[in-house]
Amino acid sequence: MAAEIIPTLPGNPYGLGRQINHDERSLAYAFGVTEDARAAVVAVEWQRRVPVFDQGNLGSCTGNAMGGWLGTDNKLRQGLTTFKSPGYSGDLNEQAAVEIYHEATILDPYQGTYPPTDTGSDGLSVTKVAKNLGYVDTYTHILAVADVKAAVQAGPVLCGTSASRWPRVPPRRL
Repeated sequence: MAAEIIPTLPGNPYGLGRQINHDERSLAYAFGVTEDARAAVVAVEWQRRVPVFDQGNLGSCTGNAMGGWLGTDNKLRQGLTTFKSPGYSGDLNEQAAVEIYHEATILDPYQGTYPPTDTGSDGLSVTKVAKNLGYVDTYTHILAVADVKAAVQAGPVLCGTSASRWPRVPPRRL
């Protein structure tokens, strides 16, 4: 499947819609879980060691998500608080997340590279950045909600949603 762009919703104050890059080759790396593992799901809360990042008017949500993932504990390691790449070395913060995003815009299939052009990127590309930098050994693709629940038992899960394709539901008053 080719990369797809869902345009920004009318009236959206931010510059980008949603970038989708479902590469059929990724199906060979689908997260596999047994029914026993699905049944063994318990509530888990992983410690986040970095603040929540704010992308503002930049389309760097994927870089922010990966920065948050790196800064959160998992079964194998404590969440990171520093980050090093060819273009950045320092605290794992919004600036580091933008650096992850920048690197992803070089790898992704979309035209343009940030900076100077903010064309957005995707989760697959920020994951490849983390792997290329040695922060991730391997990654899998989750294709079912039940598998998300099982995967979060080992650590945080990086995932995207496509709210622009969901029906608009008015907010509930409490």
